Amino acid sequence: MRSLSNPMNTINILFLSAVPTGVVPLELNTEYRKIEDALEDGHNARCFRIFRHARIQRQELEHTLEVFEPHIVHFAGHGTPSGSLLLEAYDRQRWELDRDTLRTIFRAHGQSVKLAVLNACHSEMTANVLREVVPYVLGNAIEVFDQHALTFSQTFYAALFQDESLSRAFRLACKEVEMTDAARALTPQLLTTPS
Repeated sequence: MRSLSNPMNTINILFLSAVPTGVVPLELNTEYRKIEDALEDGHNARCFRIFRHARIQRQELEHTLEVFEPHIVHFAGHGTPSGSLLLEAYDRQRWELDRDTLRTIFRAHGQSVKLAVLNACHSEMTANVLREVVPYVLGNAIEVFDQHALTFSQTFYAALFQDESLSRAFRLACKEVEMTDAARALTPQLLTTPS
C-alpha cells in the first residue's frame, strides 16, 4: 500500500456512489459502512481518511476530485454494457459517464489519484481507458451481484488497512468472493498503467 502515497502522509479515500431513478437499488450504504468498519478495525487506521459523496452528479465530479485530493477513488454504483458509469443528472435521472470523458476528467482534475476502484458492472472497459491516467485501476468484466460487491469491498479494504500490499489485498478479496459463491463469482481485474 505504501506505493500509493508517501508513507508519512495520510491516504485519502473518496467513496462515490450513485443510483439514479429507474435503476435497480443497491446496498451502497452497507458497502460504505463495511469499508468504514474495516478502517476502524485496522491497526493502520491512522494512515487513512475516508470521505463520502453520495448521489454524485456529473457536474460535481471535477470539483469533488479537486477538493478532496483523493489517493483512492472508489465508485459504487451501476455500469452499462458499453462501459459507461451511471451518475445522476439534475433531475435524478440517469446520466451515462462514458470512459473517454472519465479519463479526461481524471487527467485534468484527479492527479492525486493512485488507485481507482470501479465497483460496478461492466466497468473493465472503463478501467482499461482510465489506467492511461491512473496507476492502478480495478474493474469488472461482467455483471456484479450486490453481495459479491460488498464482500469484495470489505475484504479488499480490510487487507489494505492491515498494511497488506495492493496486489495481495486484491487476491484476498477475489478469493473471499469465490469462496462465498464460486459458481457466480465476479471477475474483477487489477490493471496497471500501460507504462
